[in-house]
Amino acid sequence: MLNHVIWFKKNLRVVDNATLLDSKYPKILIYIIEPQLWLQKDMSLRQWEFTLESLKDLRNQLSSINLHLNILSGDALEIFKDIHLKYGIKKVTSEQETGINWTYQRDNRIGQFFKSEKIAWQEIPHIGVIRGKHNRDNWAKNFHKEINKPILTTNDYFKSSKILEIPNFQHPQQFYDSTPCPERQKGGNENATKLLKTFLDFRGENYQIEMSSPISAEQSCSRLSTHFAFGTMSTRVAFHEASHRQKELQGTNKNFVRSINSFLSRLHWRSHFIQKLEDEPSIQDKNFISIYDNLRDEDEIKLKAWIEGRTGIPFIDACMIYLRNHGWINFRMRAMLASFAAYNLWLDWRFYAPHLAALFTDFEPGIHYSQVQMQSGTTGINAIRVYNPYKQSEDQDPKGFFIRKNIPKFQEVPLNLLHYPENITPFEEQLLPNNWIKPMVNVNQTSKFAKDRIFSLRKMTNHKILAKSVYIKHGSRK
Repeated sequence: MLNHVIWFKKNLRVVDNATLLDSKYPKILIYIIEPQLWLQKDMSLRQWEFTLESLKDLRNQLSSINLHLNILSGDALEIFKDIHLKYGIKKVTSEQETGINWTYQRDNRIGQFFKSEKIAWQEIPHIGVIRGKHNRDNWAKNFHKEINKPILTTNDYFKSSKILEIPNFQHPQQFYDSTPCPERQKGGNENATKLLKTFLDFRGENYQIEMSSPISAEQSCSRLSTHFAFGTMSTRVAFHEASHRQKELQGTNKNFVRSINSFLSRLHWRSHFIQKLEDEPSIQDKNFISIYDNLRDEDEIKLKAWIEGRTGIPFIDACMIYLRNHGWINFRMRAMLASFAAYNLWLDWRFYAPHLAALFTDFEPGIHYSQVQMQSGTTGINAIRVYNPYKQSEDQDPKGFFIRKNIPKFQEVPLNLLHYPENITPFEEQLLPNNWIKPMVNVNQTSKFAKDRIFSLRKMTNHKILAKSVYIKHGSRK
């Protein structure tokens, strides 16, 4: 008897999981731990720990409906060959993964094997993300059609699955990045469900106005990005719950309604950016426009100081230290960190982006690589955004609370020195701790240099032609 294999990838949930829809063949549910995946530059120990917690939660949820998840370790292609040899495979169903280049190449190899063995491979798309040729003009309409579909429940799923005779799985032994993350979010659908509930009950009331500051964003943001990235909650579930809550609040709390509207728009935004990578996998390591090739530097000293929070600019360093310790930081601060690396340190995004990705527990390739290009000004179709870290420091942390909390040695340093360290006089240096680091760059000078270089390229005739082609393929439509 041939079997139907359900391959869990980054869809680690039971509720609203179309891979679990019933079909006629006996089922084998698997998750594959791939040691080589965790050696990639943008993968990290913090992401694995979240994955492991989510796997345990998924296994328990599946067990409650009489389904068994077989967790295997090794090379995915060799594992599928072994399962096919021992049990026979008629069909494989999995998430349609829009991942890093390593997973893209792995899926190509596995797809070739399935084709040679006449094994059908059904890939369930991420909500609104279309594989293959499509018209961007109709993308938003398709997204809203998909996200408004009813939520799938256990009543829609098959009722039994096989337990394979396999040895105990092995955890990955090595990671490209093993930076400790003491305040990391915990994985699993149960934690995701709690976050969504508290966000819609009270935490999200001021989301729209409090998302920009790292002080308020920690509580006011949904904090669901990591759960979306690993599929412990479907964006459709979040969309339905948020839409329902928004209707409840109509006419009673305009501020909360506007905040939920902002949250809903970001679910659309999320799929929009994943679609970019789906349409053009090469944007993980190639500029949208080749004019920007060989423009910036690969400076190991600057990269190390930036990624470790030692640039000498207190707000930049505090944000990076917070990210290292939490695996998350709000969007504006992510944009500022990327802007500082691209413009003030003049680092090539392809050089720094994987190291930054590894610090995000919520690393989503389609969002991350599109955004670092956008913040570096290399997409050609987005406005150039050069964040001034001193202005951001004063605007988002006016009392220095965030800086001092993340860099305790600054407790007694006056505010003006925290916000504008370039202006410190010899007399004021006496007020600084002995291990104070001077700013490694002049923000105003490096910003001017960077903007002049980028704008000079944008004035070129062929840049306009290339930018138009990027917009046709990737640009946002209303």
